[in-house]
Formats: sequence, structure tokens, C-alpha cells
Amino acid sequence: MQKVVLTGAGGFVGSHVLEHLLINTDWQITCIASWKHKGTPERVEEVLKGNPTWKNRVEIITHDLISQSLMLTVLSLTQFLLYRIMST
Repeated sequence: MQKVVLTGAGGFVGSHVLEHLLINTDWQITCIASWKHKGTPERVEEVLKGNPTWKNRVEIITHDLISQSLMLTVLSLTQFLLYRIMST
């Protein structure tokens, strides 16, 4: 099974990409969302209502990729995600 990271899943485009991936693949999807912009948790919830088994394939990480220490944050997040992907 493939694993993918999707940023902005709570946004208009991101929520549609999430739904497309859930319908057309069997991938595990890690979504990174800050909820600080126009994205909303409700969009992700609406997508996940499409099929009860989809919740098992989606992990939401709340994190703002645009932060004061952007490089350190991105490196730490990348290490964390690689660890999560490799350990499962």
C-alpha cells in the first residue's frame, strides 16, 4: 500500500484531492492542515462521510507549514513523517 502526504486537505482543492485519492486508490493519506487559512475541518469531515472505512486510511496532523522557524519546522516534520511511514 502506498502512503502519501497531502497538505491543505481542509481547503476547497485539497478536500477534492483527498476525496479523489480515497475513491481511486487504496493509499494511506497523511493530511497536514493548519486551519488558519480558508480550510476547515468540516470539509474533511464531509469527505470522510462518503465511506465509513475511509477514516482508517486518513491521519490528520494539525501544523502550519508557514511558521517563524520554517526550515526547522519542515525538517522536523519531514523526519516525523518519514519515521511514521517507515515504522508502519
